[in-house]
Amino acid sequence: LGSAKGLKARVHLGKKEWLSTLIVAYKGFAIIKDVARDNPTLIDAQLPIGMVEYYAGISSFLVKWGVSIFGLETTREAGIQKIEDAAQNGDWSWIEATSICAFLYLWVDTDVQKSLLYSTTLIRDFPNNYYFQTLYVESLIRTEQYELAQNHLVFMKNELDSLTEIQRSWYKAFWSYEMALLAFEEGKLDEAMTYVDASINNYYAELDIVLTNAWLLKGKLHDLKAERHHALKAYKSCIDRDNYTSAIDRARAFTKKPFHL
Repeated sequence: LGSAKGLKARVHLGKKEWLSTLIVAYKGFAIIKDVARDNPTLIDAQLPIGMVEYYAGISSFLVKWGVSIFGLETTREAGIQKIEDAAQNGDWSWIEATSICAFLYLWVDTDVQKSLLYSTTLIRDFPNNYYFQTLYVESLIRTEQYELAQNHLVFMKNELDSLTEIQRSWYKAFWSYEMALLAFEEGKLDEAMTYVDASINNYYAELDIVLTNAWLLKGKLHDLKAERHHALKAYKSCIDRDNYTSAIDRARAFTKKPFHL
């Protein structure tokens, strides 16, 4: 029950509904903390606690204050340590914890080597999970393993046909973005623009993390083409997503100074 309430809290959190997050999280943590107290060796209880501690660490003073009411720490370092502990040692929480670590190290606290490590574990055990495939292929691209990434993107394109209609509507935009990112890294700017526009124009996923990064990439492409006006519009669209990814900070920086290779 505590885990279920923690999951509901993460849904509110992803939608940036901070008050709802705190209210639901409080109910979940009351249960989880009781379990952790009665079972001090249960590593799995660290995941939901670490999640809220981490997000408090990257959030406003008001959110930090709300989380401190639970008696929790409010630093990202404390949070990620608990999440990684659950990923490496949890009995039933390790899958979610591993995916969260891959996500955070890829798109929030950038450490692409760690993202590759965690996403490799995920696709080894869950080769048909398209979200995990996305984490893995972007980790390959960002660690400059372009040939492996290209081969994997061919596999992912074929896998789109096996998804449900709703899944396909979400993940095709993810695939298009990863194709754009690979083309960009290989210097194929026109191809990258075609794919990134396809991703943005056909983005239907509820969470906007990939979309945020797509807008950032589009801005960088316009800067390289000396199309500053279009670049600034793309960076603004990125910033307007108003989430916790590192793409937001980079977009803000590029509004002040154009991106260049």
